Amino acid sequence: MSENAQQPLQSGVEILVVEDSATQAEQLRYLLDEHGYSATVASNGREALKRLGQHRPTLIVSDILMPEMDGYELCRRIRADEKLNGIPLILLTALTDAHDVLKGLECGADNFITKPFSEEYLLSRIHHILLNMELRKTQRVELGTELVFKGERYFITSERQQILDLLLSTYDTAAEKNNELIAAQKELRELNATLERRVDERTAELREEIVSRQRAEEALRHSNEQLEQTLAELRATQQNIIQSEKLAALGTLAAGVAHELNNPVMGVLNYVEFARKRVQDPALGHMLERADEELKRIRDLLKNMLTFARPPTEELTAVDLGAVLARTGELLAPEFRARQITFTQEVPEGLPPVAGHAGSLQQVFLNLLLNARDAVAERKEKRVNLRAYAADGAVTVEVEDTGEGIPEATQGRVFDPFFTTKPPGQGTGLGLSIAQSVVNEVGGRIEVASRAGAGSVFKVRLPTTSR
Repeated sequence: MSENAQQPLQSGVEILVVEDSATQAEQLRYLLDEHGYSATVASNGREALKRLGQHRPTLIVSDILMPEMDGYELCRRIRADEKLNGIPLILLTALTDAHDVLKGLECGADNFITKPFSEEYLLSRIHHILLNMELRKTQRVELGTELVFKGERYFITSERQQILDLLLSTYDTAAEKNNELIAAQKELRELNATLERRVDERTAELREEIVSRQRAEEALRHSNEQLEQTLAELRATQQNIIQSEKLAALGTLAAGVAHELNNPVMGVLNYVEFARKRVQDPALGHMLERADEELKRIRDLLKNMLTFARPPTEELTAVDLGAVLARTGELLAPEFRARQITFTQEVPEGLPPVAGHAGSLQQVFLNLLLNARDAVAERKEKRVNLRAYAADGAVTVEVEDTGEGIPEATQGRVFDPFFTTKPPGQGTGLGLSIAQSVVNEVGGRIEVASRAGAGSVFKVRLPTTSR
């Protein structure tokens, strides 16, 4: 029914709201006022009776559960009062079982409304009661019926119309709750269907994620295997490059070594010849002794070259760096003399051993000394100095030259592979790169300090070892 159709009934209708909850009472009062009714509020049954003694409303809406006096008792008091018993009364209840209905009939309530309720439903019940008020006045018949329900005795004095209204409101409430339950069940089924669909979708997504993750892990394993293979190939290639650089360095030294070997060989031949002609000569023993010394010198030189050319083992060993530097100086001494380069060595005895490979470390210092040789080749002062000292758990070797120096712009690139400042055909650009790689592998460090026109100093720091 529309609001316009209800408007005549609302005019002048006063409703007393009995509710101990201030918030709910104010909500009810605001709702009724908004729809044209005049509403007042009492906080409990005793206050309501006091108000009723002062003014008679058109209708009462009362909660059941209240302190001091509940809704049932309030309803009994109203029905027992001849001046008030004609006021329709709506009880707000949880309506948990049939006892509530019987108590409502017993106390003479006109209607039940179950909490929580919709505003439209409350307004419709008030409208229904107002429409039937005149009919109830003309059909009012006093009845009295006693009954026992589940061991409890009830005495019902409500009139037929009142009983019918209350039962119909009870049925209407139950039907409404049933419809709400049906709607809730339907919504629950839809939610379950949606949930099942989402679970299926998420399960499918998880399966895809698992498959994708497995594929990714397989791809990662394959990539790792390829990376390990590539690293192994890179290490092998690097070793080959180091060996090639060694061979190139040996080629450079071949002429000097041949010249150095020539004198002792000729000496041996002369001494042998001399001994052959003078077998009985007492000096023969001395000559043979000199021959022995020269042969030992040849042996040491050949041993030195073989040690340099031998590939290093995987495991690091304790290396006598003083011996390595001495052998390196012996190899290059003829080369420096032939080029009129002053070469000095400052290597103290008793240097602590360092971790590494003798051949690889010899290559490092050979490359540094050969670079120093080339740096001073065109200089007026041709001087190369090698010095070593131990400090702070390491042995430091410095190779200093009086060359032109390295421009500041290119100092940061001298250890890059294939970078060289030498003319084409005079360098591979791998010497310093290999030297840095060898030093880094044993936990050391190599660095350069240079100034244009003032020469360069290459400093190699190698950690000592107790092995």
